[in-house]
Amino acid sequence: MPVDAEREITRLHNALGLSQGITKSTHYQWRQAALELAGPGVDPVDVTLKFWEIARRGLNQVMLSS
Repeated sequence: MPVDAEREITRLHNALGLSQGITKSTHYQWRQAALELAGPGVDPVDVTLKFWEIARRGLNQVMLSS
């Protein structure tokens, strides 16, 4: 059974785009929730920097264990 490579690549590309869109949307929803919980005096940049600090620690663990 022949495989249509171009069709497969297009299908995978579209699936990846959808996944990236969901991830981006989730990040901004998370950020909005964190800002609402933190209160009006919190700088949005500080919340985002803290997120990346925590994410970097998790990424470092994954990279070191592989």
